Amino acid sequence: MPKFIQLVFRAVCGKNGARMRKDVNKGAIHFLIGCCVYRLLGVKGIKALAMKIIVALTVIGFCLAACQRDNMETPDNPTAASRLSGGPWKHITTTLKYDDGTIDYGALDDCKKDDVYVFEAKGDVTVTHGAIPCSTDPADGKYATWMVTDNETKLKEVYTRDMLGEVAGTTVIYDILSLNDVQLVISRMVNEPGKTYQEINIYNRQ
Repeated sequence: MPKFIQLVFRAVCGKNGARMRKDVNKGAIHFLIGCCVYRLLGVKGIKALAMKIIVALTVIGFCLAACQRDNMETPDNPTAASRLSGGPWKHITTTLKYDDGTIDYGALDDCKKDDVYVFEAKGDVTVTHGAIPCSTDPADGKYATWMVTDNETKLKEVYTRDMLGEVAGTTVIYDILSLNDVQLVISRMVNEPGKTYQEINIYNRQ
């Protein structure tokens, strides 16, 4: 910067003159760089460079999105939905925890332990009853739809017919307490006249 301009900054701005001179120097440098780029490339060249930058950023965005999708589900990190639909399940136990602290470790009837449940990938839940019949076994086949919600922490079932004490149209939402390749643990809160309890169901892979 010419010396007479430095003197003007010092006289007018006092102590702040040095900082302002630096800001002006930076602005001048940026202006000179812009002029050089314009002289080298011209208007068409600048437009072409801008298009290349936009295309590059777009490609990078697609690549990052693809990486995120790959990271969501890999052989080493399956999603809850893929684990649920990865094979048939058998209902092992149901535990009831009441508000007063009472716990009921009620054992399932043998006729229910050999029933097989399947969470189909297309979103249906089916049951196939085992060799030991219960007195009121409903028909085999689809009885609800299912989906995993709330960042894979909840299992939502909507009953399409009367089944397991629920009527068609009922929506039941379970908390997924634990889920791996061999075991599923879900729970829900049940409110009945005069009592409230937590129902915990454990399923094992067949």
